[in-house]
Amino acid sequence: MRGLAILAVLAVHCRGYVDGGDLIPKAINLLIDQGPRGVQLFYVASAFTMFWTLTKRSENESSPTRNFFIRRLFRIAPMYWLAIAYYLWQNGTGPSYWLGKESGVTPANILSNILFLHGFNPYWINSIVPGGWSIAVEMSFYCLVPFLFTKIKNSLHAIHFFIISIIIGFVTGYVIKSFKPIDDLILWKNYLAFYLPNQLPVFALGFLLYFLIKGEFASIKPTLPTLGLLLVMLFVKFITGMPMISSHLLFACSFIILGFALSRNKFKLRRFFCSKE
Repeated sequence: MRGLAILAVLAVHCRGYVDGGDLIPKAINLLIDQGPRGVQLFYVASAFTMFWTLTKRSENESSPTRNFFIRRLFRIAPMYWLAIAYYLWQNGTGPSYWLGKESGVTPANILSNILFLHGFNPYWINSIVPGGWSIAVEMSFYCLVPFLFTKIKNSLHAIHFFIISIIIGFVTGYVIKSFKPIDDLILWKNYLAFYLPNQLPVFALGFLLYFLIKGEFASIKPTLPTLGLLLVMLFVKFITGMPMISSHLLFACSFIILGFALSRNKFKLRRFFCSKE
């Protein structure tokens, strides 16, 4: 799944180096158009992996939470910090699209990227490292994982978290939209698509995939808490007028079907991406 995610993202970015994509067949272009959804595929795989490894390591390690954060930091930080240095050298610190009205990259912007806090500012989330928004979201999600691991114990809990995270996205988006913190509507729309509350339901689906692969189907049944959360979600949707399920969530739902299918069948494509181990 990670291999497919990486290929999808690479395809959409590399197409930018082909003049208008005219050399690419139309059918392939339509497929590449959905390349950005590779990020959601990676998030689903990442959430699944977090629960899988924490379960395994919690049985054998005395400080699994501390070790989790150390592993995550060394997995992400070195290459991202190198990318910060490279893109500052290549592009400089002058104005750019993602900086909006800001005159250039400030020391505070650079520091926020180093500390992985750039996802909390619409001008900083993607202004130094191209695609750096996904790293900001991923690292913020990592901070939540140990807590969520203690609370989400079965597939029904995962479904509840999925619904709650959608409600959080609704409410957060509605509230901050009312403040209109920046004037550039396109930049603001992109930020609301990128930031953590909008991506949190995707991670929740990764948790659900983990429990499905473990074989915990019995707990997936209607309950009063589930119905209550659904009613709350419908109420919030009615109040805010925001779309209930966006396209990136529909793709994420299809990705858990893909992941479950890969776990149950031996496909040649799977053998191509995975080692014999």
